[in-house]
Amino acid sequence: MTRAAGERLIGELASGQFVSGESIAERLGITRAAVWKQVRVLRARGVPVDAVRGRGYRIHGGMPLLNREQIFAGLHLPVRTRLRSLEVAWELDSTNSRLLQQSTAGPAACVAEFQSAGRGRRGRTWYSPFGSAVCVSLAYPFLHTPAGFGGIGLVAGVAVCDTLAGFGYPQVRLKWPNDLVVDDAKLGGLLVESRTEAGGSTRAVAGIGINWRLPSEANEVIDQRWAELASLPAKLPPRDSLIAGILNALMAAFDEFAHKGFTPFRARWRAYDALAGKQVRVRLDHEAVDGTAAGIDDDGALRVATADGIRRFTAGEVSVRARA
Repeated sequence: MTRAAGERLIGELASGQFVSGESIAERLGITRAAVWKQVRVLRARGVPVDAVRGRGYRIHGGMPLLNREQIFAGLHLPVRTRLRSLEVAWELDSTNSRLLQQSTAGPAACVAEFQSAGRGRRGRTWYSPFGSAVCVSLAYPFLHTPAGFGGIGLVAGVAVCDTLAGFGYPQVRLKWPNDLVVDDAKLGGLLVESRTEAGGSTRAVAGIGINWRLPSEANEVIDQRWAELASLPAKLPPRDSLIAGILNALMAAFDEFAHKGFTPFRARWRAYDALAGKQVRVRLDHEAVDGTAAGIDDDGALRVATADGIRRFTAGEVSVRARA
């Protein structure tokens, strides 16, 4: 489905009220069979389109589409000035991949309604049905590699949690290294990728995925406990506003990181640490280590108190162990 066709059909259904297939076909200048085919495409992308004989179609709860102008208007003036591009895409493989393929010299941002191959850590696929999540990436050029550059993902996590707290979600925590969680249920995640440019500079791309309002079918797809902003006790913000807030916070955090390194972020991370003091298991490629999470060090590595003393981890899969 093209963006134009998808936008027109969602525009007909976005109010949340039933609209007859005949009315849609007449307004869009297509056949009722074509309407049904386009509805099937939307459903395949996770859009919750209801179809009831005699009443027509609707998107249950409505579906406001992303608006580039609204996102841009929400950016702080210095961010607007420095941002070389802000793409709001209908459908992409992933926003991170899009920015990694570009050669824009300055900061650039990319947002998508739907990712066909959204990625998480360790090659996992990120589930984000059309119009139901925040999928945003920021490319940021570092002229010089900051001290503790390995902690850049934690820097991004702090920026996102600060943003969510400002929107009324202070309960969101960070599970090392890159999960956004609420009471051990996954709300979202971060993936930071980087590449070295000519001249020795580093271009980092930070991708953020947050469950905004997922369809009921999500339980059949996601194989772990999950959370969404729509179910938390706060007024659900428009995705446009949330994206603008995240971009503002990321730019400010990366500016500070570029000049001061990771150390100033360690205490800020501690305030959001979901693992501190908990019994954890760190799974590596060839071993599993049990112990008590003891925060992070000045490079962003996870510290775990084990029977053999403190061990630090720069990679691994962490799970919280049930207490005996």
